[in-house]
Amino acid sequence: MTTSTVWVNNKLMVICERDVGLFSLICQVIANIPRAQKEGRIPIVFFGHRCCYWTEGRYQQADNVWEYYFEPLHKNYPSSCIPKSVVEAIRDRFPDPESIGYLCDNVVVTNNYGDHSSLKEMALAIPFKKHDPSLQLRIIAGNIVSEYIRPRDYIEHKVAEFVASRFQNRHVVGIHLRGTDSNYDPRWHLRVRANTQWFIDAIEGYILKQPDAIFFLATDEQPAVDVLLAKFPDRIITYDSIRHAKGNAVGAGPEGNIMPAYIASDSRIAAKNGEEAVIESQILRHCCHLIHNNSSLARFVLICEPKLQDTSFMAERLQFEDSIKRLKKQRSAMFYNPKPFSTLVIQSFNQADNVIQTAKRVKESGADEVIVCEDGSIDGSMDLWLQELNRRNDFIISSNDLHEIRTYDRAIAMSKSEIVCLAQDDDIFPSDNTWFRQSMKMFDRYPNLAVVGGWCGYDDWFSIGWNSRFHNTVGVTKFIDPVNNLPFQFVENVNIGPYFLRKSIYEKLGGFDFSYSQPGEPGICFESEYCYRAWSEGFYVALLPMDFNRNSIVGGSTQWDLSKRNSNVKRNKELIHRCYESISQQIKKRVSQANQSLAIRIMSD
Repeated sequence: MTTSTVWVNNKLMVICERDVGLFSLICQVIANIPRAQKEGRIPIVFFGHRCCYWTEGRYQQADNVWEYYFEPLHKNYPSSCIPKSVVEAIRDRFPDPESIGYLCDNVVVTNNYGDHSSLKEMALAIPFKKHDPSLQLRIIAGNIVSEYIRPRDYIEHKVAEFVASRFQNRHVVGIHLRGTDSNYDPRWHLRVRANTQWFIDAIEGYILKQPDAIFFLATDEQPAVDVLLAKFPDRIITYDSIRHAKGNAVGAGPEGNIMPAYIASDSRIAAKNGEEAVIESQILRHCCHLIHNNSSLARFVLICEPKLQDTSFMAERLQFEDSIKRLKKQRSAMFYNPKPFSTLVIQSFNQADNVIQTAKRVKESGADEVIVCEDGSIDGSMDLWLQELNRRNDFIISSNDLHEIRTYDRAIAMSKSEIVCLAQDDDIFPSDNTWFRQSMKMFDRYPNLAVVGGWCGYDDWFSIGWNSRFHNTVGVTKFIDPVNNLPFQFVENVNIGPYFLRKSIYEKLGGFDFSYSQPGEPGICFESEYCYRAWSEGFYVALLPMDFNRNSIVGGSTQWDLSKRNSNVKRNKELIHRCYESISQQIKKRVSQANQSLAIRIMSD
């Protein structure tokens, strides 16, 4: 509607107060003006003692809260034009905000926010819970504001004076930080609290883009002003306003609704604070950008200035919640295996370049469960693992440079599987899952099998050491298992990885020996020691060559301290010798007998 609109029979619509904040009341007025237009009525705002801004007597020569701060919506129809019979009816029969109001002497009396279902095509649906108004709504409501919502001259004068003296053609960013009662409101959508750290982060981010920016801060929290002024002493400017400083932040309005305590306790302070809030809202309209949390004041500013760009913490929160909903929906179709039989464990430390390929091959392996031991990488490995491993039976253990003995032990304890495969982030996994399936078959075939290695196996290690190594090629093994038709051989010990172990035996043997390294140090040969312990207790260790490769990746402790690695190798080999040399011949005999039994079985089969 424009000012040239002809009102029909001078019909009126009186918009009454609710026990809410001032800017919720202002948005209520904006929402109801289209209804008045469509019904051919003249809207008059009549805010009285049922909102906390009303004070006994007059304020700024007015006795109606709206007219404390704003001109009448229609310049020829102030609240004094409301018929006495209607004023008395409002006193005796105050409207229910949940209804659309009632008719009294041809005057509609209402205090509905405009969101009643029967007003869907009549009033504006200005959001007041979680969302900010859309651009389309801001444009429509902005046109209403420009025609009907006019601050009084004394307010306009104070705004103009402040902007002229403080902004001085500078790049000014507006901030509205709502605190006090909103921090304690039981309604969840208002709990985007006055977290000053959010605003500090937003300010620092904005300064990176606009180094000369200053910030006009409007808030009801004096502690927030103190924090931001201390952090940005040369960039924060404020309007001299009454704010909550200390003590209880929550009070009750005239009808018992939650309101800021510092205004609910004194109507004169409330009326004055309302003036200051309107002034601050008008100052914010002069800013280049608006940073805000959840508030009707911020929504009013966005309505007044539809083109104003903003940063909304509530919008970020809503986007986060939408992401959660989408993720929950996506994951609802995912299967979770509560009783996995096989687990694949990856030790991860700064091999980000290999993570995506490894994750792909891991998911293709056929393992029922995957656990990544992310041991404090600084190259982005963790983010990549989180991105790539997103199934229900994918787990990531985050630790801080414990190294493999301890992280593997944690993962094995966490695993729900009987068979656990240990691998490393510098392994190049085969392109199919044959290696994994074949290894699982061997555990079915040999009940006393404690460990199966797929890379290197060692025989006669106590006599000739490293030179006894079998590599992971088919030709180095002596036998072909007759049932599974796989190259296979029992050996004294095998290296990680892949390194398959039976968890029940691992637990029976007491797990890996932590004395083979201090936290954060390499534990070379710890897996070999476990193999000798298995043989000494009557269990088997075997080599099943698999197509693993490490040639293209520099990994492990060679990346940061080769000398420590070398000293660890020397120390641990000596430790194994001291522990097992006395029974080395027995172990060698057991390995030989196991292979002889295998040969006999091959011949008989």
